[in-house]
Amino acid sequence: MTWFKVDDKLHAHPKWWALSPNAKALWTTAGSWCSSYKTDGIVLAGQIAMLAPQVGLSPARTKAAAAELVEAGMWTTEPAGWAFHNWTDFNPLRAQQDKEAAIEKERKKIQNDQDLKATIRLRDRDLCRYCGVRVNFAARTGHLAGRYDHVVPVTKGGKTTIDNVVVCCNFDNLRKYNKTLDEAEMVLLDPGTAAPEADSRLSNGSVFAQSQAEPRLGSGPGRDRAGTGRDGIGAGGGAAPSGSVPRLMQSVGGVVRVGVDDAAHPNNQRGA
Repeated sequence: MTWFKVDDKLHAHPKWWALSPNAKALWTTAGSWCSSYKTDGIVLAGQIAMLAPQVGLSPARTKAAAAELVEAGMWTTEPAGWAFHNWTDFNPLRAQQDKEAAIEKERKKIQNDQDLKATIRLRDRDLCRYCGVRVNFAARTGHLAGRYDHVVPVTKGGKTTIDNVVVCCNFDNLRKYNKTLDEAEMVLLDPGTAAPEADSRLSNGSVFAQSQAEPRLGSGPGRDRAGTGRDGIGAGGGAAPSGSVPRLMQSVGGVVRVGVDDAAHPNNQRGA
């Protein structure tokens, strides 16, 4: 949705002070109409009579208000009627709005195409095509959160096709943004490739993203209960067998695994 935008200093401008209430009402109402119908600030002559009831004026008084706006420099006369002065200083042109709408529509196509998403995930084996890390599509945040990325950005003409959309981790999705591979200085890996640097990224704390998609340790029913989720992260339900599930603890450096033999492990603190 497009909003009719005005300068936040309008209230203090001498031109605005000098206008009558009728002219102010017409200027504001006509601006809203132009933005709604994407006329690029053009107020059609025939539209004045239609706007008159919205302004609360007769057609004759509405035309008088339009003449006042022209005299004050708020509007200019055009063959089709009138035009807002400096419309594009604050409001986008219709062509730009249509372009942005088309880009957003293309970008969202992947979200509504379940078959395409399934095919892409099967081909890429849920491995990021830029770094090789295994992503988690159930995670909403963190480095490992799964994303679908357009190799050729939609903003640069890319389409939502099997050849142009790949599995991507959230880290690389944000890093690439609307850039091409060359602009982002990134390389597209072959489907199913697990790159060596993926292991180092996991060890540097991106495993935290997995914990956002699955219940944390101790979040299930009862105390000292945890599941045996992926990468040792609790998935809820069942008591943790001794030596099976390490506890994740936060530190300044990221996520730290605490083994069952460590004094900091919950199993060793029950009597504390």
